[in-house]
Amino acid sequence: MLIDLVFCLDTSESMSPFINELKQNAGKLYELIIEELDEFNYHIDSFRVRFVTFKDYKNDKDYLTETKFFSLPLETEEFLSFVNSIEPSGGKSGYTNALDAFYLALTSDWKVPADIHEHVRQCVLIVTDKESYPTINIDNKEAPHNLDELLEIYENGLKNNPTYRPKYNRVTTFVKNTWPWNKMCEDRVNRFWPAFIDEFSYESKDDSKQYTTIDIKLVLDLLCGSF
Repeated sequence: MLIDLVFCLDTSESMSPFINELKQNAGKLYELIIEELDEFNYHIDSFRVRFVTFKDYKNDKDYLTETKFFSLPLETEEFLSFVNSIEPSGGKSGYTNALDAFYLALTSDWKVPADIHEHVRQCVLIVTDKESYPTINIDNKEAPHNLDELLEIYENGLKNNPTYRPKYNRVTTFVKNTWPWNKMCEDRVNRFWPAFIDEFSYESKDDSKQYTTIDIKLVLDLLCGSF
């Protein structure tokens, strides 16, 4: 199985508890993924992860950053170096440019299978406790301008990126029950697996369980369940 994961992470100050949890457990990410997928009888041949971090483009510095794909476990040291460098700040307005991050995730240099029968997942994981601005602010003529145009790309692919294959893609979110995530639920967007946050109390859309804390294991439970 080939797995590429793009982690779209809100790095504003209010996200400090989750980011601290991520730092404490990042070294075990590969082992945790292996453990989770063993339950589904999946064997991992390739696992890569990259980050797109975001804040508030109107008020914060370094509001949008990207990394390369880190191949785990081979590039664990470089992966951990980036994770440990994340310093939450800003985000006082209550809005972020999460849609920008979502778009950049879709434009990743995804791994594609050599064999059409190979099991592939191109995963986007979005974690934020804020609402997103409604417009996309990427200086690129190919970029969408709003949610509808972004979802059109999500469903049908990118003209300038043949590595993105919609049928392989899954989007998993830990987000507040606000726009645009609740609209994506209402519209029954394909391959979209949300869990909603309310002041770091979590509710799964599918089974209505309440969570008082969030940890990496919980995130991976939902992520691997989407496969």
